Amino acid sequence: MKNASAAFRIGSRFFLAALLATIPWQAFAQRTTEPEAKRTERAERTNRDRQRRAANRQPRVPDNVRVLRDIEYARPDGRPQLLDLYLPKTRPAKPQPLVVWIHGGAWRAGSKDRCPALWLTGEGFAVASISYRFSQVARFPAQINDCQAAIRYLREHAQTHQLDPNRFGVWGSSAGGHLSALVGVGGDADSLTGSAKTSSAVQAVCDFFGPTDFLQMDAHSTPNPRIVHDAANSPESQLVGGPIQEHRDRVALANPLTYISKADPPFLIMHGDRDPLVPLHQSQLLHAALEKAGVKSTLHVVEGGGHGFGGDDVRRRVREFFVAHLRPSASKPKEPSDGDAAQNEQRGEERRGAEQAEDKDPTPPFNPRTVIRRPFRAIVDAEFIDADDVTDQVRDNELVLGVVVNDAARAYPINMLCGPTREIVNDVLGKTNIAATW
Repeated sequence: MKNASAAFRIGSRFFLAALLATIPWQAFAQRTTEPEAKRTERAERTNRDRQRRAANRQPRVPDNVRVLRDIEYARPDGRPQLLDLYLPKTRPAKPQPLVVWIHGGAWRAGSKDRCPALWLTGEGFAVASISYRFSQVARFPAQINDCQAAIRYLREHAQTHQLDPNRFGVWGSSAGGHLSALVGVGGDADSLTGSAKTSSAVQAVCDFFGPTDFLQMDAHSTPNPRIVHDAANSPESQLVGGPIQEHRDRVALANPLTYISKADPPFLIMHGDRDPLVPLHQSQLLHAALEKAGVKSTLHVVEGGGHGFGGDDVRRRVREFFVAHLRPSASKPKEPSDGDAAQNEQRGEERRGAEQAEDKDPTPPFNPRTVIRRPFRAIVDAEFIDADDVTDQVRDNELVLGVVVNDAARAYPINMLCGPTREIVNDVLGKTNIAATW
C-alpha cells in the first residue's frame, strides 16, 4: 500500500511538471516587458475598434443637416486627430456660431461619433465633435493641446464653412467637461497654448460634471465611492503619468483653477448632487474661483442627478446659455395671441414630441430576461444617460479579468478593466436574479 501511495505521489509530480512545461511562460514575460511602441499600437487598435462600434450608434442626423466626418485637424506624433462638423445643408446667409463638443471617457476612451450636442443644429448653431489623444497614448497636456488645435483649425477654416470665428463655444461632460473648462480658461496660458498664431479662445463654456482639482476628489467623494482617485491606476493618475499625490506639479498644470483670470468667458456648470464618480465639490470649486475672479458663472445642481442627466430643463438651460452668449441678437419667441393660441399649442406639442423622439435612447428598455443576451454597452445604456465613464472601461475581446455573469447553467464572459466598472455591473445586475462572480 505504501509503495502504491509513493508511486502515486511520484506520478502526480511528473504530471504536474509536464503540465507546467506546456504553459507559455515566455508569453507572460513578453507581455510584462512589452515595448512602449507595442502598447501604444495595441491601445490605438482598441480605440479604432471602439470607434468603429461607436459609429453604429451615431445619433440620427436631422434631414436639414449635413455632416463632414473625420476631418483631420492635426497630426501630433504622426497620428491623425479627427473631428466631425455638422452644418446646415443650405449655406446660411450669415456666418453661424459654433459649439464644439468634447466627449468624456476618463481621458482614455470615448468617441466623437456620439454627439449629444447635435440638437443645437436646430437652434441656429453649427456643431463640431472632436477626438483627442487618450492617456494610454500620451499623458497630459496632450489632451488639451489637441482640443485647442481643433479649435484653431475650425477658426482658420471658418470662412470655408460659414462659421463666425468670434462666436465659438465649447461643451463637454466628465473628462470632456474638464477639458472644456481648460479650453475656456487657457486662452492666455502659454503653458497650454504654446506659440500658436491662431487663437484657441472661446466665448462660452458649458461644463457638465467635469473634475477640477484632482487632489481634493477623494476627500469629497460620496459614501462607498466607485473610484479611489489617489490610486496609481485611477483615471486622473493615468492622465498625469503617476499617482496624483506624488505629482502635484503635474496636477496643477491640469487644474483649471491655475489659469483663471477676469478675461475668461462666461461659464455654465451643471453637476448632479449624487454623482458617484466626480464629486459635486469639484464644480463648486470651479464656480467659486470664477466668481472670485469676476468671471460670469452659473452653477446649476441637478437634484438626484448622478454621473449623467438629461431632461427638458437641462436642455433649456444649455440652449438659453449659448443663445445668450453666442447669439445675443436672436429675438425672443413671440407670445401667442388669442386668435392663434390653439395653433401654437399644437405646434408646441409637435415640437416636444419631436424632441422626445430625438432624445430617446435607441437601446431597448432594461429587461432582466434579455440583459445578458445583449452587449455590455446595452446594459449600461439601460441605466445611465451618460455612459462614457462606464464604457471606457470595457474593451471587447481584449482582456478578461475572471468575470462571468451566470444565468442558470450558462456562463457569459464580460471583459473588464477596473474595479469601478465591477461596482456598476453589480448595481445593475443587483436588480435582477443574475449573479456576478468575480
